[in-house]
Amino acid sequence: MSATQPGNVFDVAVIGAGIVGTCCAAWLRKRGQSVALIDRGEPGSGTSFGNAGIFAQYACTPLNSPSLPFDLPRLLLSRESPLTIQWSQVPRMTPWLLRFLRNCTPERVARIVDGLSALSSQAAEGFLPLLEDAGAQNQLRKRGSLYLYEDPDTLEKVKKDAALRSSFGATIDVLGADEIGQMEPALERIYSHGVYLHEADQYLNPQGAVSAL
Repeated sequence: MSATQPGNVFDVAVIGAGIVGTCCAAWLRKRGQSVALIDRGEPGSGTSFGNAGIFAQYACTPLNSPSLPFDLPRLLLSRESPLTIQWSQVPRMTPWLLRFLRNCTPERVARIVDGLSALSSQAAEGFLPLLEDAGAQNQLRKRGSLYLYEDPDTLEKVKKDAALRSSFGATIDVLGADEIGQMEPALERIYSHGVYLHEADQYLNPQGAVSAL
């Protein structure tokens, strides 16, 4: 926590010393503002402690999708589903869930994609100069990101998603089983297809990067 003495006056207060809040505070400082960076814990000790540290400039597709309302029964009933709901909380979450589902129309999803693309495409430009200022460039690795899929039936959906991301400037390769094996020989041959995203820089220690800033 950044402690302040009574009577101190700052131009800006930034609440949350994760990667986003710390970057905002650092840019404000570079522009001559005095900043109070406030957090209940140590910098980078919350969400920024254990994430993957990836600059996902390609991350423009939301969880909302026109097909999601039709997939919900399967997602709720399957034991292997990534969706988990605490049923006692359903009455409390219903208003939010209805708003979420209203944003699954093609028109609203298109607006969300535009907004996410505008934000994520600037991620590296907003962070890399700060990492250089902190002398922590050695934390960065440029090696792309590989997503793998076991179910052959998801191939068309994956291709559609890759085409959408490509239309917003992402460089993506859709890979078959043999290409995955050539790229990662140590992987078990259980994946039918995958996508390799070229623009996916990664910093190896998320909390360390925040601390350096």
